[in-house]
Amino acid sequence: MRSAQAGVFCSGLPFCFLGVRVVSSLLRTYLFLQKSIRTAPDPDPASGPDVSRTFSRLAIDVILSAPGLKRRDGQLRMAETVAQVLAGERPERAAAVEAGTGTGKSLAYLVPVMLYCVREGRRAVVATGTKNLQEQLATKDAPFAAELVEKATGKSPTFAVVYGRANYLCPALLEERLAELEGKKDRRGREGQELEFLRAVVEWWRKGGSGLRDSLPSEPPEESWWLRVSADDDGADCRECRKTGCPFARAREAASTAHVVITNHHLVAADWKVRQVAGLSLFAGRGDVLPSVLVIDEAHDFLDALRSSLSVSFTAGRVKRLETDIRSLVKDLESLVEDAEEERREGNGKGSPGLQASRGAREGLCVGVGEGEDLWKRLEDLFACAEEFRRQRKAEALLLFPPPLFDSAGSLLPLLQSRFSSLLDYADWLFSVSPVDGKERKKFERKLERFRERLLEVSEAFRRAVLLERHYRTYGPPGDACWYEENRFCAVPVDVSRQARDLWSDYRHVVLTSATLFPFPQSEGFSWFREAYGFEEGEIALGILPSLFDYGKQMRAYILARPELEPEESRKGKDGNGEDRAEHLAESLLELVNGVSGGVLALFTSYQEMRRVASLVKPRLPKDRLLLIQGEAGRYELLQRFKEHGRGVLLGVSSFWQGVDVPGEALSAVFIARIPFPHPEDPVVEALTFLAGREWFVKVSRPIAALTLRQGIGRLIRTEDDTGVVVIADPRAAGKHRRLVESCLPVEPEVKSR
Repeated sequence: MRSAQAGVFCSGLPFCFLGVRVVSSLLRTYLFLQKSIRTAPDPDPASGPDVSRTFSRLAIDVILSAPGLKRRDGQLRMAETVAQVLAGERPERAAAVEAGTGTGKSLAYLVPVMLYCVREGRRAVVATGTKNLQEQLATKDAPFAAELVEKATGKSPTFAVVYGRANYLCPALLEERLAELEGKKDRRGREGQELEFLRAVVEWWRKGGSGLRDSLPSEPPEESWWLRVSADDDGADCRECRKTGCPFARAREAASTAHVVITNHHLVAADWKVRQVAGLSLFAGRGDVLPSVLVIDEAHDFLDALRSSLSVSFTAGRVKRLETDIRSLVKDLESLVEDAEEERREGNGKGSPGLQASRGAREGLCVGVGEGEDLWKRLEDLFACAEEFRRQRKAEALLLFPPPLFDSAGSLLPLLQSRFSSLLDYADWLFSVSPVDGKERKKFERKLERFRERLLEVSEAFRRAVLLERHYRTYGPPGDACWYEENRFCAVPVDVSRQARDLWSDYRHVVLTSATLFPFPQSEGFSWFREAYGFEEGEIALGILPSLFDYGKQMRAYILARPELEPEESRKGKDGNGEDRAEHLAESLLELVNGVSGGVLALFTSYQEMRRVASLVKPRLPKDRLLLIQGEAGRYELLQRFKEHGRGVLLGVSSFWQGVDVPGEALSAVFIARIPFPHPEDPVVEALTFLAGREWFVKVSRPIAALTLRQGIGRLIRTEDDTGVVVIADPRAAGKHRRLVESCLPVEPEVKSR
C-alpha cells in the first residue's frame, strides 16, 4: 500500500502540482510532492460538536463521520480547500481542483457547500456537463451529503434538480401543435404519424405523466417531433410561462428556494444571460435569495457550453417557422374579429368600420405577397450558393471570412425585417380591435411580444452569421468564428474568457473541478487555465489531487514508433499514404485485440480514418469479438452493448474520448490512433490559431491535444482493481512530441519500433 499523498494548492507559486507517484526522471511532467494532509485525528462522536472548530475542520469531520466510508486523503484535502474558500479562511474567492477518478470529489464539494448554505442562509448551484452525473448527484451523492450535514448541524439541507430545457414538455406548445395538425385535412405521411405520437403524449400527460423526456411512454420516431413541443423550442416562452402544471416551471419553482440546485452547464450559461438581460434568474423567483455559490463539475467542458449559449445560427427553416407561427396567430385573431362582427351585424343589421379596416389591412398585406415571394427566392439562392461553395471546397464546414461571401446579402435583411414587421403590425392591429379580454388577452399580448423577440433573434443571427458583423478578424478575440454547414449559417464567439469572468462575478464563491482540468500539471497549465477561464492571479486557488490508483502496477503504456504509422501530414515526401497508414493501424489494433482478454476501446480523430480501419478489421476479427462502430447506433446503446459483451471492440471519435466509464475487464485496453491535435479547419480552432499568431502551437494546439489525450488515457483505469494497456500508434509520440505525451501518461511508456 502506498503512503498517503495530498495535492498542493496555490494561487501563484511557480511550481505547485502533484501527480500519482514519485518518478526518477526530471523530464517527467508529473512531479509528486510528499505532503501530509493537515487534519486532526478522527472525531469522537460522543464528545458532541466543537464550536471552536474552524469551518474547514468541521467539513472534514462531517465527512469522516460517515459510517463505512473509506478515508481518502485527497477527498479530505479538497473538502478542506473548498471549505476554506467559502468561509474566508484563505484569501482566494474561488478554487479549481483537478481530482481524478475515485477521489470522491462529489462529496468533497457537496458537504462544505451544504454546510455553508444551512449555516449562513445561502444558496448554491451545482452544475455538471452530463445528465448521468446530474442523476448520480440527485439520487445518491446529494441525499448522502444532506444526511451527514443534518446529523452534524440539526439542519436539513434541501436540493432540487433542473435539467436542460429540451428535457421538459411544454404543454402550451403541445396544445398548439396538436390543434395545428388536427386542423389539416390531409393527415397522411409524416404529419399523420406525428399526430399519433402527440396524441399519445397528451394521453400520458393527462394521466399524470412527469413531463420529462426520459419518462415518455415511447420514443419519438423523429426527435424533431419532441423538440417541437419541448421547453427548448423557439416558441416556448419559459420566462413568462403561466401554464398551470408546466414541468419546467415546476422544476424552477422547486429550485427557487432549495439550498442547492443541481443543474447542467448550459442552464448556468442561460441563467447568466437572463440575469444580464432581464435581471431575473432561472434558479430563483422574484424576491427569492439568489444563489451565491457556484460549483462547476466536469469543468473542462464548461467553456464549450458557455460558447454554445452565445452562438447563433441562421436557417431558412427558422424563418419559415416564424412566418407560419405568426400567420397562425393572425388567423385566430381574424376569426375572433369576424365572429364579433357577425354578432354585431345580426344585432343591428350593420357592419362596423372595424371589419372594413380588417379587410383593407388584409388587402394591403396581399399587395406584399410578391415581396414575400422575392424574399423566399433570394433566401433559396443564398443557401444554394453557400452549398455550392462548400461542395467545391470539399469541406464539411465552409469557413467564412469578411467581406460577406454574397454581395447581395446586405439587402436581404431589410427585406426580411420589412416582411415580418408588416405581418406583426397587422397582427397588432387585429389584436387592438379583437374582443378578447382577461387571461386570453394577456396570452395574445405575450405571444405578439415573443414574436417580435424572435424576429430580433433571427435578425441578430443573420447579422452575425451571414453578414459577419462581429467576425473575429475585424472584431478581435471576442468576435465570432463563422461558417456554413448543413443548410445553416453559424457564428460562435472565439474567446469567452470575458463572458466567463462576468458570469463568475454573479457569485460570491466559485468552485471548478474535473478529473482532467489542466492541460499540464504545472504552472504552465495553471496559467493557461486562469487566462482561458477569466480569473486573475491571486483570486483562485489551483491544485491537483493525487490519484488513488497505483498506475505502476495497474497500467502499461506503449508507443508504436514504426515509420509506416506516421500520420500523412508529417510524412513530407516520405513513401506511403493515408490508405497505407489505415492498413497498418488495423494490423496494430488486431494485434492488441489478440493480446488482451477483455474489451478494447479504439479512439480516432477522424471519421474517415475510423471507418477505413473498421472496414479492414471487421473481416479479420475473431468470432468471439463484437465490433461496435460510432455512428452505427447511438452512443448510449454502443456503450451498453460494449459493457455487456465484455470482449467488444469499440471504435469511436470525439465524444468517446471522454465520459466512457467501463470498469473491469470489459475495458482492458485503449488504442489511440494518433495524438489528438485539433483539426485546423475547425472554425473555433482556426480562429484561435490565427489570433495566437506565432504562438499558435503553444497556446492552442498543444493544450487542446494534452487535455484530449489525458481524457482518452483516463478511460482505462476506473477503479483500484482495474488493470490494462494503453497503446499510442503515433511515432511522433516517441519523437518530437514525446515530452507532451509523457506529460499525459501516469507511467513511463515503452517504445516499440517493430
